[in-house]
Amino acid sequence: MRAEQHPSTAAPVGAAVEVLAREDDRAIIRLRHRAPGASAVAAQINGWWTPDPPDGLDLVAQGDGWFAGVLSVPGDLCATIAFLEHHDDDRADGAPADPPWWSDGLKGKRPAAPARPQARPDGSLVLDLVRDRVVASHAPSSVPVHELATAAGEPRTRWCAIGGTRGSNGTSEDDGDRAGTGDDALPPSDLPLLVVTDGEAHVDRLDTPGALAEAVRAGDLPPLLAVFLDAWPDRARDLGVPGGQAAWIADTLVPRLRPTPDPRRTVVTGSSFGGLTSLFTLARALHRIGAAIAQSVSLWRYPHLALAAPLRAALLSEAPGSVRIRLHAGHFEGTMGEAARELADAVSDGTGATIPVRMHRGGHDWAWWQPAMVEELSALLAPDRA
Repeated sequence: MRAEQHPSTAAPVGAAVEVLAREDDRAIIRLRHRAPGASAVAAQINGWWTPDPPDGLDLVAQGDGWFAGVLSVPGDLCATIAFLEHHDDDRADGAPADPPWWSDGLKGKRPAAPARPQARPDGSLVLDLVRDRVVASHAPSSVPVHELATAAGEPRTRWCAIGGTRGSNGTSEDDGDRAGTGDDALPPSDLPLLVVTDGEAHVDRLDTPGALAEAVRAGDLPPLLAVFLDAWPDRARDLGVPGGQAAWIADTLVPRLRPTPDPRRTVVTGSSFGGLTSLFTLARALHRIGAAIAQSVSLWRYPHLALAAPLRAALLSEAPGSVRIRLHAGHFEGTMGEAARELADAVSDGTGATIPVRMHRGGHDWAWWQPAMVEELSALLAPDRA
């Protein structure tokens, strides 16, 4: 909602987003954007697609091409913010045309086919009030990554070993600087293994390898081997299905990287269709993968609670507590939170397992997917910490 009591007409310079105050469970933020020649600008905050009134997230013209506005938002908001611009296109009667988002909403009209979740489009930023940070735009991996040799038809797979010490596991934090690509670049390792779907987003735009390295340096994560799988161009075919990448991870990739199974230290994670893939992989890879972090799971793709039986069987096939499922959802992504809770309850019934469902004040959004995944991974691998 607008925060009219706070001035939005201050000099339009400085950061694109600024936290002005915190009031109980709310935060007052000022947004700035420069769009010379634009007649209207709106803040596109992931998850808030249909403001009421329709111009509720429009910024106010300040002159010299600057637009600004002050909003009151949830104090734990974690969302990608972009800016929509409208340049006058006079109608036939000579009147200026309304901004299209007034009728179509801030997300705009979308094709019926499943869309790729955007990983911080150019010009966007992440406002993370949980972790008191603003992340501008996007960045490729700050940690050297290598490409694993794969066969025709297999996904491009990249990896990095983070924080190991040379010797017992054959890796070091400097191993990323070694030349060479392909299968021979993958060092022998007994580090914990993390398998991540939608690798192109994590490596090329989100710098998830860098986020993992920072967590290792801070002592929040043990050294680990992270493997990132690309999903395109056939994401809807390869992700979110019992076969596809789920079968390849379970039957080919993990046995190749872990000839001797170590399920307690092997984690698969994904978001949206990737969240489905992480659950299908866990159910398929008995005795090989011990944990799945599934975020914003697209459960709508299957009949109600269709995944409950295979996940319950996976839990019952192992010693209590050896298979762990962690579900996450956003407050601003429709019924996904409710569906995740129903699945957790159905899988827990008869198994005695506790399946946490963690809710985030955000939408269907990489803004919270990435940091929440790193935090959840830290909890799952806690026994490995020095």
